[in-house]
Amino acid sequence: MKKAYKLIAVLFTSLLSLTSCDLFSNASSSSSTLVSSTIPSSSNNDSSSPSSSSSSSSSNTSNIVLDYPSVNPCKTRTGKKDKAKNLVVYAVNDTHGAIEDTPESYQAGLAKIREYVCKDSDYDPDYSVILSAGDMFQGTGISNLTEGLAMTHVMNAFPFDAMAVGNHEFDWGLDFLLTNIEKTRKFEVLANNIYAKGKNEVAEGMKPYTIIDRGGYKIGVIGSIEHGIDSSIMYNKLTDYSIVSDVDITKNQAAQLKKDGADLVLLLTHQGATDNVKTILEAGNIDAAILGHTHAFISETINSIPMLEARANGQALTKIVFNKSGELVSSAVHSFSKSEINSLTVSADMRTLLDAIHKKVDPILNEKITTVNGSLLRYESTYTAGNLSSLITQLMYNYGKKYSLDNVIAVYNKGGLRSDFKCTSSTCTLTYGDVYQMCPFENEVRVVPIKGTRLESSIQSHFYYGVDFTTNKLVDGRNFDTSKTYNVVTLDYLTTTPGYPLYASDGGKILGNKKIYVRDMIKEELTGVKQIDIADYPF
Repeated sequence: MKKAYKLIAVLFTSLLSLTSCDLFSNASSSSSTLVSSTIPSSSNNDSSSPSSSSSSSSSNTSNIVLDYPSVNPCKTRTGKKDKAKNLVVYAVNDTHGAIEDTPESYQAGLAKIREYVCKDSDYDPDYSVILSAGDMFQGTGISNLTEGLAMTHVMNAFPFDAMAVGNHEFDWGLDFLLTNIEKTRKFEVLANNIYAKGKNEVAEGMKPYTIIDRGGYKIGVIGSIEHGIDSSIMYNKLTDYSIVSDVDITKNQAAQLKKDGADLVLLLTHQGATDNVKTILEAGNIDAAILGHTHAFISETINSIPMLEARANGQALTKIVFNKSGELVSSAVHSFSKSEINSLTVSADMRTLLDAIHKKVDPILNEKITTVNGSLLRYESTYTAGNLSSLITQLMYNYGKKYSLDNVIAVYNKGGLRSDFKCTSSTCTLTYGDVYQMCPFENEVRVVPIKGTRLESSIQSHFYYGVDFTTNKLVDGRNFDTSKTYNVVTLDYLTTTPGYPLYASDGGKILGNKKIYVRDMIKEELTGVKQIDIADYPF
């Protein structure tokens, strides 16, 4: 390996005396700093970093080029063009940075999925295509801290042929992600309906479709993202883009690809079984649709055309087989069992790659925060708040009180809390990596004033702490008063998106002139806590 990059946990804080003038700072204040942990590059350029925007400052990161060891293909492609075998399509979706396995959550992880594909009796690199329907990178410390490069190297090890853009590809700034992985990736990035703002063309760094010549087959792959997915993307990450309807665009491109001699045309799209997908399939010219975004198990057909989605986080794999006449032989979504995951072993060179990645990220992720005497779960049942959501909202509440706020209500959106903390012994260590799994997104803590008359309707669909609407009591014993204004401590995802009940025109205020991600706020609040007693956070 070349020169290794030294890991630094960037923990800058501006500790200012709290007065009536500086208790809050506007989110766009240039004097505030963002508390985060990352791997710095050799040159620091804030303008291209994942958090840079008009409303948030950034950690000091830029286009990192990390010299990871390469992984040899498990089978060598020879370039056959004889259609001597069926064409096999493998696909994943919504991997969310899950490179390694988590058997207790039925997550094989992408590294072991590669081994599964390599051992599949139908796999022949001369007659196989490997695809992703988006949301590949954001979601784990091992992927986030390398800003997508670790995942890109694992994808190259298959190798992947193409991926669609998902909503979480925007999390660090779509232009940043595409630039960061451009020199490393060996696959195409597809989106036929993400336009540069004000222009009638696909934004830079992406293609509307690609044509793959494999084993004598000519395969057109069209990429798209759900029209209307804007609310699932940080508002300030979409300012340079427009997401338009993919229906007519895709139908026209599919027809042209078939006219130009494509044996097969696949729709690779970051959306579930939406009406748009069904309309596209009903028009003909598409031979299969590979879906994403909803994290669902989907294996259905429209007019005998398969549409499939393979859950999320490496829990499943889509497989579609066509014969040399272009006819569908089979289509299925394979879900991985715990025993199957445990039986898979990554190759020696994949292990070397993973070890190299861990060498870079483990000093940050393995940092001990505290201990826990049991499991922390997001939900009690279905969508009812569990002890983990109770813990995090109470920590947010305490964070607000630390800055002398009155009438504090803490709110965390349900979709942003991504994993449980499973503890199978009497005492378990909670690391920064565990917190990263729970809160992987770059959501900053913000506070917005909300009148009591609309508080309940504004927060009832989220996890919250500080008020009981059944008794109309605040947690400090005072009565809830609809005539008062409450300080809602929450995430910038909820405060910067127009139309959301907690939206504020300034994006919400930050506390104490210190921008901080929620996961780092959790770390800060738990520093010095010897053990979390789950009895203190009842369901």
